[in-house]
Amino acid sequence: MIDVKEHVYDDDPRRGPADVRTVLPGVRYYFVGNGLILAAVQAAPDGEGTPLGLVLMNPERLGQKREALTMDANSGLAATRLSFEAGPGFRRKIECLRPSLSWSWEWGIPAVRAAWKDGPLEVMERFFCPDRSKPNLIRDVSLANSGRSPLPLRMRTGVKRPSLKTEMTIEAGGRRSLALRYTLVGPPDAIELDVIDGGSLSPAESREYCGRAAALSFQSPLLDHFFRSALGPLADVLSASGKVDASIWQYGREWVRDHSFMAMGLTVAGQHRTARLLLQRLLREFVSPQGDCIDSSERRAPDDVELDQNGVLLHALNHYLAWTGDRTIVADNWDKIKATAEFPLHPVFRHRSSGLLFNSRDYWERHAAHGIEPGIELMYQVYPSLGLRAAAEMARTVGAEDDARRWEAESDLLKDAVLRHPRFALVDRRGLIKRRDTDGAIRETIRPRADSGLPAGVPLADPTIPHYLRPDSSAAMALALGFLV
Repeated sequence: MIDVKEHVYDDDPRRGPADVRTVLPGVRYYFVGNGLILAAVQAAPDGEGTPLGLVLMNPERLGQKREALTMDANSGLAATRLSFEAGPGFRRKIECLRPSLSWSWEWGIPAVRAAWKDGPLEVMERFFCPDRSKPNLIRDVSLANSGRSPLPLRMRTGVKRPSLKTEMTIEAGGRRSLALRYTLVGPPDAIELDVIDGGSLSPAESREYCGRAAALSFQSPLLDHFFRSALGPLADVLSASGKVDASIWQYGREWVRDHSFMAMGLTVAGQHRTARLLLQRLLREFVSPQGDCIDSSERRAPDDVELDQNGVLLHALNHYLAWTGDRTIVADNWDKIKATAEFPLHPVFRHRSSGLLFNSRDYWERHAAHGIEPGIELMYQVYPSLGLRAAAEMARTVGAEDDARRWEAESDLLKDAVLRHPRFALVDRRGLIKRRDTDGAIRETIRPRADSGLPAGVPLADPTIPHYLRPDSSAAMALALGFLV
């Protein structure tokens, strides 16, 4: 049986400085990276945590926020902010309290823009990766003096401790700029910080990479913002090997389902090389020779298999094929693709009375400990059916016509049983049915096992609160995916 602790965040937010917490009042994070270094620019303006902090990580190593390479065990991210001492004798302290953050694409690459002001000093910072071949992050700093007299300044910043200090004087109405370079070195992983000539920076390599991405305008500033905000970070959070946390700082684990969805997003975003890298890694490392897919970085017993994952991966692969015409990914991985298609058809999953698929896991990854009894889950029919249809299309690109016809027939059988089986159909007058028991009864609620190990405070663990399975938002996916057409 799966240990429920696997699904519980196991970091104690009360231990250490406020910055180790992922949730802070008013916090926002902006992620930039290039596969070799990953950064989150943190804006925490409401009094807890560093108002403008820099979280730097090695994207090949998944972990908690407190394990970031710029996180000090005592002072958090405090050393990463820019702090200034101004005026004669540098007696007046200036530091960022309420930054304004936004995305900037002025160089044709995703950059995080942070602006703030204190007295006559106006500060504008931009964080970006200038290339895809070095583990470097650049922090471009522009300083302006809006006062009527010269402004002597001493600036300090660092990684875990203030280690960099520079002095300057900005004339009245004048400007100064400098660039800080953060470099990931190791092993062991560490961050080196130095000042470089900002005028010599050229993000040509990153610009060329981003230039291959999709260009799309909705004639709506809000929708355009959503699109552009997703376009950069979607590719930037992946490591160079295709590794990515399914939820950064939370799980430290990977899923076929989550990564397949990411690959689909990368495909339609025009980041085809990155999408292929991720799909290739899923086939190579996440699918066994027998065709079962890992979830939470684990292989599961039949009762605990997430039966949708095979279909999701096949759907994503065919989606990539349709958008790119790259048949080599099918030919090069045909054995794994065939095993992925065959796995859900194994007799251990087949419900004899209906021909549908069943086990003791639900789409939201709950299992026996949460009260999930053996049953027939809607999305464990929808995605296998769609996946088999996708596998059939891919089979024809390699001349496997017999496989294609058989998988199309199996896909149709699943769909027909979902919609029309006289006893086990997953639809009634109320709409789509999330889950039936193996005897055909509609499962309306669940109650966890007495020995579930759920932590106190989890709503499902409260016996006085009924936990309804229906209606369930996963049913909307059957509509969105066109399964009912």
